[in-house]
Amino acid sequence: MTDVLQRIREGTKVRLRPVIMTAAVASLGFLPMAISTGAGAEVQKPLATVVIGGLITATLLTLIVLPILYFLFEKGIKRGGKTAMPVSVLLALLVGFSIKTTAQNPMLTLPEALEMANKNNQLLQANAFEIQSAEALQRAAGIFPKTDFGAQLGQNNSRRFDENLSVSQDIPNPALLKARRNLAAQRTGIAQSQLAISKNELAFSIRQTWFQAQYLMALETVLMREDSLLGQFVRAASLRFKTGESNLLEKTTAETRQQNLQQSIFQVRSLIEIEKMKLQQWLKTPGDFSIQKTEFSSLVFAEILDSTLLKNNPLLQFAQQQIAVWEAEKRVAKAERLPDFRAGYFIQSIAGAQEVDGQVQNYNATPRFQGFQVGISVPIFGAKGYKAKTDAASLQILAQQKHSDYLQTQLQSQLRQSAGQFVFWKNNVAYYPNTALPNAKSIVQNASRGYQSGDIGYLEYATALQTNLEIQRSYLEAINSLNQTVISIQFLINQ
Repeated sequence: MTDVLQRIREGTKVRLRPVIMTAAVASLGFLPMAISTGAGAEVQKPLATVVIGGLITATLLTLIVLPILYFLFEKGIKRGGKTAMPVSVLLALLVGFSIKTTAQNPMLTLPEALEMANKNNQLLQANAFEIQSAEALQRAAGIFPKTDFGAQLGQNNSRRFDENLSVSQDIPNPALLKARRNLAAQRTGIAQSQLAISKNELAFSIRQTWFQAQYLMALETVLMREDSLLGQFVRAASLRFKTGESNLLEKTTAETRQQNLQQSIFQVRSLIEIEKMKLQQWLKTPGDFSIQKTEFSSLVFAEILDSTLLKNNPLLQFAQQQIAVWEAEKRVAKAERLPDFRAGYFIQSIAGAQEVDGQVQNYNATPRFQGFQVGISVPIFGAKGYKAKTDAASLQILAQQKHSDYLQTQLQSQLRQSAGQFVFWKNNVAYYPNTALPNAKSIVQNASRGYQSGDIGYLEYATALQTNLEIQRSYLEAINSLNQTVISIQFLINQ
């Protein structure tokens, strides 16, 4: 077929139905997400809207724009009988646009993502402010009560006008000031433990999402290879149908399998976008980014798992810090039972005649008589209340110790379970490169030769392709399960 327009008409007629059906099925599948109003709609609706819009645009590009570009690339853009822009220039412009678009989306590695999250995450920023607030309160823990200034003016001693000026200061006992400073320091430790918990949980979430995205991208590659094999199957089945060697059922089966696989590819790409949205939420990036695709392999973890590694777990450290806080509270309650002190100074005037050493002297209203005041405050009537506060703090210490022991038991159990899962998935992953994957490759090669030579039918060939796909997917799932187990262990021991 030498006529370009005839080739375009024939191609669009052949591809019209599969393209429309593929786009329609996927769009209708995402329609409930696009119009949903329930829980999670704020995440689902933008994704569904983008996907549906992309499908509509892709359909128009495939059926309208692509044939036009094909015609232009074949004939060149002509104006007045002369070629105005050669095809090579158009290709250069398209490649340049593609490079520019890619440059706008920087590649992001896992260490860069973790570093960016530690800088931009709002929860970590809030925890940092809480630490600063606790440190500020720690500096204020030894604050003294306000100084009392007083004045008595009037007929204090006689009918004459007199003045009495005084200044006094309440002085808490030093043991109470020391206990309050210690309590403020322990509360600062609580804020620091909360920051460590948030960092550990954030790193855990980012690693989980990152390696889930890597798994999905590896799965997309496997599905694309399978789609290539199914494409060969479809072309062979179509040729056999045209030559009368097979019936319509074989051709329809091949096309249906390929369409189902293409739908799976589309779903995997949608899941990759969802994982990117999760990362963007935690990283708070100002623009879009791309996840750097690496070879999907199992994580290396050579640490000997021991329950002593749990001492670095922030949750356990937080529980132990709670015990320290209540011990400090108990010391404060005990120190409050100790006496407080008061010291003061006064100066006053006495107007009129006063006998001094047997002689009468007249004084004006100038303040000249002075003295000092000292006092002590003891809990005479509230002793039981102070003791109750001490007892309550002691009970809280016991309660926090039980909480800490319970948490440690839980973490030890989780670590043992994760260690068992790690051994299981490590052995499972080791099975595939030595046995399963070579068998899958041999199955595909033999099935392809057998189908082309007519030794096997389309059902056996389709089954062989499905077996290969299942083995490839199982291998990736085993690696992903192993990696997620390693990430869980790292979370438990805070690595």
